[in-house]
Amino acid sequence: MKQAHCTFEKVEIGPHNVGYVRLDSFPDTSVCQPEAESAMAALNRADAIIFDLRENRGGYPTMVVFLAGYLFDHPEYMFNPRDPVSEQTWTRSPVAGSRLVDKPVYILTSSRTYSAAEQFCYDLKMLKRATLVGERTGGANHSGVLHNLDDHFAVGIPEHRPVNPFSGKDWALTGVEPDVNVKAADALATAEKLAGVELQRKTQSSLNSLTGHMTLATRHLLHFVAASITSPTIIGSSAMAPRISHDAGRPKLMV
Repeated sequence: MKQAHCTFEKVEIGPHNVGYVRLDSFPDTSVCQPEAESAMAALNRADAIIFDLRENRGGYPTMVVFLAGYLFDHPEYMFNPRDPVSEQTWTRSPVAGSRLVDKPVYILTSSRTYSAAEQFCYDLKMLKRATLVGERTGGANHSGVLHNLDDHFAVGIPEHRPVNPFSGKDWALTGVEPDVNVKAADALATAEKLAGVELQRKTQSSLNSLTGHMTLATRHLLHFVAASITSPTIIGSSAMAPRISHDAGRPKLMV
């Protein structure tokens, strides 16, 4: 796993300061947490993040919870089908130093997105923390045990059914429906466009807010100047007031 960068296949900052990470599985945190921390640190100053899970076949729920922790400023519940209610199902948010808690998040999906990757997609969608772009996911979520029938045959029986508490549903067989439905091959370009539009909107909103504050400050300044002109303050006594001399028939200003 270490030799393959723990399946963090690509991590970079792209145009418009949009972060991108391609993750092809959710590896074991006991082995790959340092790699995950390094990836998220590289994205920490991004203005938006794209998680590419189009080739992600699943993995460990602990990594799902770990990565999601960077995206919240408070602990959030992330369902784990093998341990529905435990400390491990809550994010460790806020993560010290994380600047990503208010940044737009986009997740790329395909029909090859499975299991733990679907948990990541589904929970963040239900929490309204990410926008899913791409295709409906594969629909593999029921965990269970393989029972040997004899030396040649075995049967897998589901023993857990993960159900998101916000929707009361799961994604077994049906998969996770994206927010923006496009072909998997077009998902990245679409997410980049969405991120660009959202960042432009946030920039314009900030400028409008700044202009509003400046306008208010200008009104206060003009009010102060007007009040000073209409109600001048004379410093000093009458003895210090200027006097006018008419010597030689021509007025002169005297101090």
